[in-house]
Amino acid sequence: MALAETVLANKLKVVGVFLAGGTVVTALALGGFLPAMDGGDQMIDRVPGEADTVVYVDPGVVSDPTTKRTINATLDPFAAYESYEGPADYGDLLAAYENETGEDELALSKLNSVMVYGSTAANESGNEYYGVIIDSEWQTSNVVESAENGSDLSEETYEGYTVYVNESGADGQAELLGVLSEGLYVVGTEAAVEDAIDVDRGAADPVSGDLRQTYRNTRDGYVQFATTLEKSDINDSTLPGTAGGYSREQVREIFEDTHTVAGSYYTDGDTIGFETRFGTNGEGTASDLTNLIDAGVVRAKNNATNESVVSFYDSVDVNQDGSDAVMRIEVDSDTVAAAIQSTVEPFARLLGSFGQSGETTAGGPSSGPTAESDSSTYAIRAPP
Repeated sequence: MALAETVLANKLKVVGVFLAGGTVVTALALGGFLPAMDGGDQMIDRVPGEADTVVYVDPGVVSDPTTKRTINATLDPFAAYESYEGPADYGDLLAAYENETGEDELALSKLNSVMVYGSTAANESGNEYYGVIIDSEWQTSNVVESAENGSDLSEETYEGYTVYVNESGADGQAELLGVLSEGLYVVGTEAAVEDAIDVDRGAADPVSGDLRQTYRNTRDGYVQFATTLEKSDINDSTLPGTAGGYSREQVREIFEDTHTVAGSYYTDGDTIGFETRFGTNGEGTASDLTNLIDAGVVRAKNNATNESVVSFYDSVDVNQDGSDAVMRIEVDSDTVAAAIQSTVEPFARLLGSFGQSGETTAGGPSSGPTAESDSSTYAIRAPP
C-alpha cells in the first residue's frame, strides 16, 4: 500500500504504536486462549461491498491524553536502555512524524477520519484488493504532490472522477489515488478504488450483511474494526485441547459458527475501554462462545503472577448480547500502563542486553531497571 502510505505521510504510524499497545492489552485479556485473527458509521457507508475487513481510525486518538499515557507506558521500558534508538516518549514519536511532512499543507489536525478496507479472499487469489478512504481538509494539489514523491503519476478519469495512477505500485500492481471530492480521497488498488468511486456515485452498494451489522453493533471509538471469519481462518495449533468443559472438537465447531469479529478502542476520562464482539450464527453458539472466552480469561488470570496483570483481568467483562459474544474491558489508565509495562519489560531487557558495553549485562544497564525489578520500577510519565 505504498501510495496510501505516501499520501498519509506516515501519520497513522503514530496510531500504530497505540495499536501495538492495544495488542498487548488484548493479548492479556485473551491470555493466548483464542485463535489469532489476523463517527465510523458515515465512513463505512463509503466502503465497497467486496470488502471483508474494515478498520476505522479517528485521528483524534493522537491528541487523547489517556492514550498518550498508555503509549508512554509502552515506550518507557525501552527508553531506559542506551541501546534503544527509538522515540523516548509520545512527544518524540509525534514530533518525528510531523517533521517528515509539510504540516501546513497536510496537517494532522486537518485529517478528519480514515477508513482502511480490503478483501482477504481477493488477496488469497493473488489479486490484491485494498483501499484507504481519507476524509480531510487537505487540498487536492497538496495530496497529489505528496503522493508523487518520486513516482510517475498519470492523470486519468474513471466515470467522471479524476484518478492519479501509479503503474509501479506495490507487488507490481497499479495503485490509484481517486478524488471523490475536495478533501475526500480514496487510495489503493485499481479495483478497490474504482469500486469506492462506484459506491460514491450510487452505482454500487456499500458493504452490508454480517460484517456491517457487527461493525455497527460495536461501540464507537477512536479505532473500530470488523472482519469476517472463515473456517480456513481457524488455526488448529491455537485451539486448546479442552477448555471450559468443551472438547477440542466442540471448540472448533463454536468457532466455525462464528462469522465475524469486531472491536473498538475508546477512552472516557481516565478510563480506557476495549470492546471485542464476536458475531455468531445463533444464540446457542453465542452462549457457548461467551462461556469459552470467560473460561480463557479466568485461566489466564489464574496463571498471572504480576499483580498489575491480575488487576487488569479483574476488569474484563464477558457477556452475551443476542447472537453476539462480547468481551469488554474498562480500566483506569494506571492499571493499563502497569500491565503493559510488565508485559513489554522482558522485551525491553532483551533489547538492552544487546549493544551495551562496560558493566552492562543481560539484565540491563547498571543505571536502569535490573532483571529483578518489577513494573513498579518505572515511573509512568504524564502526557507531554
